[in-house]
Amino acid sequence: MKIKIIQIDIALLCLTFYEITMLPHAIFLGFKYAVLTYLLLKYAATANRIPFAIIPAALYGASNVFSTVYNHMDHNVIIASIFYMIQIVVIFLVTENFLSKFTLELYATTIFAVIAVLLAITDALMLVMPYNFSDPNQFYFIGNKFVVSYLHCFAAMLLFIISYKSKKTWEISRGILRINGLSLRAGAFAFSVFSVFICRKVTCSTGMLVCALLIVIMLIPAVARPFFSNGKMMIIVTAVLNFFLLGSYSFLNTSFVHEFIYGVLDKSVTWNGRLIIWNDVFRLIGKKLVFGYGYYSSIVFREIGFGNPQNAVLKFLIDTGIVGLVLYGVVVWVCFRAFSSEALKRIYPTVAFMYVMIFAALVEINLTHMILFMAMAIAFSGARHVDRRLKA
Repeated sequence: MKIKIIQIDIALLCLTFYEITMLPHAIFLGFKYAVLTYLLLKYAATANRIPFAIIPAALYGASNVFSTVYNHMDHNVIIASIFYMIQIVVIFLVTENFLSKFTLELYATTIFAVIAVLLAITDALMLVMPYNFSDPNQFYFIGNKFVVSYLHCFAAMLLFIISYKSKKTWEISRGILRINGLSLRAGAFAFSVFSVFICRKVTCSTGMLVCALLIVIMLIPAVARPFFSNGKMMIIVTAVLNFFLLGSYSFLNTSFVHEFIYGVLDKSVTWNGRLIIWNDVFRLIGKKLVFGYGYYSSIVFREIGFGNPQNAVLKFLIDTGIVGLVLYGVVVWVCFRAFSSEALKRIYPTVAFMYVMIFAALVEINLTHMILFMAMAIAFSGARHVDRRLKA
């Protein structure tokens, strides 16, 4: 397969992640569904190469469809849940197909090229459009403040992958442009810092923290990385953090956290009422613990009057119940297995990105974003083919 053709397919896939706010919703849905159907049919045969990733990913997506149908939700929501499942599967198929033929750095470069255009337009419009940056409901070119912030963080992750060959010359377009890898790594850190300022511009405190945390995790010495660079540890960290956040003694009630939230972040000491919201959300979860209420259910808004549960684990439980939460955990477990030392060097930025998203997930519903599944697919297929080429 010619590289330019598959790069176009990757670009089309990335464009299904975010709805351009200036376009009619129906046009975006038509484009998204058409692209995903085309990519699924084109790359379906790739599934037999990676059954250990495709099966749990498809089952997690199917749990959304089942819960949606089980709760007799609107047929439009059922269709959306089906394409949500297809989108997850397609991400793994396209990623595996590309990385079986070309390098991880080239894949990251291809994705970054698309995302960079979206971010450049988004950031540039902030200079000329009369946005109300203090309004949490303000939408920018590609979505709200969380979409903008997390996509900047994801772009920084891609730059760290691209800069892997730190002491060698990195070539683009057959040597037309030659950049030293150390310069690229410095650029990745610089872009991460720039992303912190963008998050501050759109008043996204969570975004500021995760972009800064990405820098910190990328600075961890290589000798310490194998200890936490696996799905088992990610699940444990998520469970422990949520226990201390959502348990009977929440760390949000400590004086230090109060001072940080109120004094540094300039937020309410209840962090916009999350402690109150979570108590009501647990009541809703208890009613449909096994299968939840369906894909992106509005039950929290209808019963509590708030847009979402303000916590990613609770969001899984609301939408797909225990079944969906467990299946998502299986996907993470499979994709971040025990890596060889060389593979870990190459895919470590995806590990860092997953941890910062886990941190953000304590107070946001970000773990179902497609960039999370893209990071998991890169880790799974990237490490797999790095090891394959080393053995060849």
